[in-house]
Amino acid sequence: SFGAGNYAMCGRAYNPRFLFSWPNAKCSVMGAEQLAGVLEQVTGERLRGAQKQLAELKDLGDEDTAKEMAANVEKMAAAAKKRNAAFQRKVEAQMDVYATSAQGLDDAIIDPRDTRMVLGLTLSIVANAPVKGGNLAGVSRL
Repeated sequence: SFGAGNYAMCGRAYNPRFLFSWPNAKCSVMGAEQLAGVLEQVTGERLRGAQKQLAELKDLGDEDTAKEMAANVEKMAAAAKKRNAAFQRKVEAQMDVYATSAQGLDDAIIDPRDTRMVLGLTLSIVANAPVKGGNLAGVSRL
């Protein structure tokens, strides 16, 4: 689940009694591509600013500085692509079911074939748990 979907599916923030994952589950704030896209937008703004300065230098006729800056802009663009790819790989690794389970975001990773048995067991546990309530006896009028 991603972001608000985690809340909609009763994620850890809602303090569920049990939370299980299947082996193909993924959990993150956003998908890796979307997060990398946000990073790309931020670095894109920086590159556009540098390109604007480069255009101003060319308009002023400062060719030597413009050539030097053009090389730097190309290096910045190449470094940004590498950084975005590395960031996307890191996010994909962190949203893996084994990584999220290691962080305690679920109670167990279960085989999908065992889902009915695990669900039945947990429903039995929940049904037999003592009911916690207030310490009021009888009817209390306020």
